Amino acid sequence: MRNILDRVAKIAARNRSSGFRPTTTQEYFALRLASKLGDGASARHYEELANQYSEGQLLAAYSRALKSHVDPARRFHMELKPLEGRRSDHAWGGRVLAVRIERRAVAIAILRGDHLVYADARQLSSVQNKALDSAASFVTRVLERFRCEYAALELIPNGHEVQRTLLHQAVLRILSAQAMGVAEVSKSGLIGSFGYPAPRFRSILRGIISDIYPALDEAPGQPWTHDAAALGLHVQTERLFSSINQPPL
Repeated sequence: MRNILDRVAKIAARNRSSGFRPTTTQEYFALRLASKLGDGASARHYEELANQYSEGQLLAAYSRALKSHVDPARRFHMELKPLEGRRSDHAWGGRVLAVRIERRAVAIAILRGDHLVYADARQLSSVQNKALDSAASFVTRVLERFRCEYAALELIPNGHEVQRTLLHQAVLRILSAQAMGVAEVSKSGLIGSFGYPAPRFRSILRGIISDIYPALDEAPGQPWTHDAAALGLHVQTERLFSSINQPPL
């Protein structure tokens, strides 16, 4: 009981001092919804809406608001009210394989929708060829165990970190052989999506993911598994918004 109360107190204190930081996948969805409507400063209001309406209803209103080129946030609220009491389902994408590559480590997180299914990491040799073989073998074994529809990687800027670039390319070759679609996300775009005001440092992101997926704190592979899980949740949520094609209710 003490651990639970301590966690709740920590989350409340951090939100009061640093703006909005999601602590659940639902809150992250609400934050992304607010941001996409240009209303990130009101993220806590959208969190309240997420408790009142289903994600399907919120997505339906968002889809209709996109048709308005003036004040989409206001239009969203106008479209949301008539949806009260109406059922509106939505479908998360399939499993995503999120891969976090460091110079001496590779981490993987698999999410089905916003549910964390698996997370693990491997430390790599300082010898380049051994590191490449180990990373490729790790990713291959995970894909043999889990069927994934697409993958997510963090972009590595051109000309930066030769070892990470080589590992990145090796993983891409495996994914290409599996005919998997790949989403590549910038570091700043990933970290910045997890709060308002936007966080600037990976250490902050890791703390947020620790709250969203506390099981990661008890598993091996941290902090890289935290990074992979954040990447997976971000990509799953972005795909949810981008795939909206709601029929009229």
